[in-house]
Amino acid sequence: MRKIVLFCSVAFFSCLLSMAQVVNPANKKFNVYKIDINPNATKEGIRGIAVLFSCEFLISDAEYNGMKDKQGKVRMTFYAGIRDASNEPVYQAYDFPGYKKSSNYVGVHFADETVLMPQNKAQGLRNTGIELFIPFTSTALPEGASNITFALNAYNEKAGRFENIHTQKVAITKPATYAVTLQPQQIAVIDKAGKRYEVRQLEQDIFALPGSKKEAKDITAFANVDLKDELQFTYCEGDVIRLKLQKSIETGLIRLNKTRVLRTKDGKPLPSFDNVAGITGEWTFDTKAVKTTSLKNNGVEIVLGIEKYKIPAVQLSAFKVNPFSTHEGVTGTSITFDYKATVGSSLPPLTAWLTYQPRNTEEIVNIRNGKVISGQAKLDSTGLLTLSKSSTGGKMEVFYPAYQILLQDPNVRQQPAKQFSLQIHLANNPYVIARKEAKTDLTIQTVREAVLPTLLKLKDTLVGGVNGVTLSLPYTLPKLYFDTREQKVLEIIDGGKENKVAELFRKITVLNEDVKRINPNAKTAVTYQISKPQSAIKVFLPYTSLNKVEEKPLPFRISLNITDGTNKVTAGESIASIQYQVDRSKLRFVSVGIANIKLKEANTGDIAWRIRSKDKILYESKLIPADKLIENLYTDAFYIHEDDKLMVEMLKGKNAENLKVAVSWEKPVKSLTSGEQITLEPSKLPNNTDDGDTKSLTITYTAQ
Repeated sequence: MRKIVLFCSVAFFSCLLSMAQVVNPANKKFNVYKIDINPNATKEGIRGIAVLFSCEFLISDAEYNGMKDKQGKVRMTFYAGIRDASNEPVYQAYDFPGYKKSSNYVGVHFADETVLMPQNKAQGLRNTGIELFIPFTSTALPEGASNITFALNAYNEKAGRFENIHTQKVAITKPATYAVTLQPQQIAVIDKAGKRYEVRQLEQDIFALPGSKKEAKDITAFANVDLKDELQFTYCEGDVIRLKLQKSIETGLIRLNKTRVLRTKDGKPLPSFDNVAGITGEWTFDTKAVKTTSLKNNGVEIVLGIEKYKIPAVQLSAFKVNPFSTHEGVTGTSITFDYKATVGSSLPPLTAWLTYQPRNTEEIVNIRNGKVISGQAKLDSTGLLTLSKSSTGGKMEVFYPAYQILLQDPNVRQQPAKQFSLQIHLANNPYVIARKEAKTDLTIQTVREAVLPTLLKLKDTLVGGVNGVTLSLPYTLPKLYFDTREQKVLEIIDGGKENKVAELFRKITVLNEDVKRINPNAKTAVTYQISKPQSAIKVFLPYTSLNKVEEKPLPFRISLNITDGTNKVTAGESIASIQYQVDRSKLRFVSVGIANIKLKEANTGDIAWRIRSKDKILYESKLIPADKLIENLYTDAFYIHEDDKLMVEMLKGKNAENLKVAVSWEKPVKSLTSGEQITLEPSKLPNNTDDGDTKSLTITYTAQ
């Protein structure tokens, strides 16, 4: 189902205000006079607070000229703020950025005025008859009497914001507020001949429009007309609500282009039926209806089931933000609040949005990926906190790891949060029941929670009968990091100019089944994805993959990073080194060369050469024409253990798939001597060699 939510926090003039200065209200530039606040007004069928005032601008000619825009006009935008008796915000205009009188809305949250220079300067600069209208459904006031502080504010693109240019105590009596859910139970279309077809969905959407003015663009909610989709909206007692069927086009604040095929209840299409022009209509919702309501005209009939309930009162207190908190060894931010509420069994549960506003911007950020550590509630992936229906209140505490905040909003380091907000709703309902604010600077320092080694040692070992060196790379990361789905990766970054560490790790085999090597093509770094909060990555390297045993420790940097695929946070790092601890007395450094190769006849197939140890192929050439003279085919150098064997093989065949060993030579490493050269001639071939046309073969090696 698609919905519009008009009562959640959004950016207020984000492009214009993001860098706007806040002008000190003590620097008085406005004289608000003849202000009339009607706390019980009705406008076009909507109940709310009507404000009518005039304003005199106490600015000089130079200030006036400095406020002009590109068109040479001075435009001033007026808007209101409302706080309750506890000085908590219960209404903020920037929750409704598009609602202006000039845009044909019944609710008027912003008044744009062009300040004109008067012909008679004795009259001064002024605007008269400025109007604001705040529907009761736009406020988080409880039902009944409240004492509020009403504040007027102004904004100019060049001069910035002027706050509290006028404040006034007002007594308000808010009518009861109701949440409504309409669920289609039966949908039928009627053709021009009067034949009726029951269907499961329509191309049209259904809109809930507040007020009696049909030209107004106020929209409370909308949804697909579909048996499986519901429409939810809120109204205050006495409000007029219209229900409208309309084709999916641009209307007011929405834009829909998705085409839905008209189908019967059993899924069969009705291509011949006029699914566009014939199915439109508008009806006034009967707020006194209890179980069902019908929308019916010559082309359509819809029976809607009704669920209606009064919005319950919620008391919020003790809303605090601790920007320097820890939980299970993880640093972060904890947010606490107390609440009291009685939510009937027929009502959906209460939900809470926790948001912050970055410094120097008007952006509102939902905080995600928290953990409930006190109270009965559940958090989803969007950051929505659903309070338990079985609870009537109590203390709630939610912990947000610093690394999660950084992953979600990397700019929070440069633009720390300046203000946090808590909003309480009923589940799936846009109406704000209660809200609190807390001004706190959220400064996130460098995260250092992973424990990593500073010295790694390559030690002699035997793995699967193969001699080589092994290395254990231990790490520890708090378990809380593994409660979410982001990748946890351990990255080894070479610290030397020759990239010896990266080259070494590229040859290494990982022995852990739960560790995955990623970014294999990186030249200066090696990265492993891990899946446990505490372990040791064990790696193995055969001696035959070594071409040098380093005497000095090799420096590198090791870091443990958390990444969501777009952003990365380093949870800990250290400068480390690798030190060889190898018994060199049991190693031989061997160089092998093959030369003077030619077969007498070319029709015996091609050849290939292979150098190997007992358990590993060290080199294998491509196919070579048999009659080609190779004076020096290959020379290789490597370490090999004294318990191993050095083997050289010549393979023959017509193609790579049917190569067979034709000549094989091997010698125990313990028997290798320095500078020995071995020449193979036909008479020296093994008995099982069926090739008698080998002219010559020379194998040379040196062992140190």
